[in-house]
Amino acid sequence: MRRAWGWILALVLVLLLAWAGYGAYQAYRGLASRVSALEAQVQAQGETLKALSERLGKVEEEVSKTPAPPISLPEAPEVSGGAAWPYVVGLLLVLLLAYLLLRFLKTPGKGAKEEAPPSSGEGQA
Repeated sequence: MRRAWGWILALVLVLLLAWAGYGAYQAYRGLASRVSALEAQVQAQGETLKALSERLGKVEEEVSKTPAPPISLPEAPEVSGGAAWPYVVGLLLVLLLAYLLLRFLKTPGKGAKEEAPPSSGEGQA
């Protein structure tokens, strides 16, 4: 009985290997057909590129034969002097604000009274 199980196990193993090999063969055939289709597509695109390059060469020849006006730089636009008074007014306002800010920071607060501490010998005798 043990021998029969060994043969059965070997037969199942051979069948599994054959099934896996057939699956790999089918996958290979599928990939081979895809590769041949891609090669045909690349060849067709190559031929199309050759035809386009020939057409482009003909167009370049036609363009080079036609006379063209000489290339020149465009004229520079005239620069008109803008009004300067907005800048002067803005500068004066900034200076005025800076002056007022510095004056406000220098002067002590009006609400706070500064009391001098009583001197200990001058006013009392």
